[in-house]
Amino acid sequence: MNSGPSASGSDYVFEVPKKPLAAALADTIGRVVAQVPGIREAYVPQCRRGDGEFRQVLVIGVEHAEAIPGIVRDLTSGMQRGLPPGAWFDILPFVADEIPAAARLERCHIYGQSANPWWQFWR
Repeated sequence: MNSGPSASGSDYVFEVPKKPLAAALADTIGRVVAQVPGIREAYVPQCRRGDGEFRQVLVIGVEHAEAIPGIVRDLTSGMQRGLPPGAWFDILPFVADEIPAAARLERCHIYGQSANPWWQFWR
């Protein structure tokens, strides 16, 4: 599991996945995320770091940076119990105000209030 993005997330390239998650799986991940206190928002874009290959990840925005280790631990445990076999995502945690704008893809939003509602297209 990857839980250590750069401070700015600038090492990552995000985009809408070529093959979006099934609605049932997205709902399940959203429910698992909702059970972990301290997470304000979550997205499941596809991502690559540097010249690597794209893969789908779980980007979370948390309230406080110092809570990230506990939140990732609790989220990992919840995902192991709640997701079907083979459904796994690397977790990229950010303080909510520092999530890279490119990761906040409305079509990938699964939990919380999106920081980029579709009607605010200028953001």
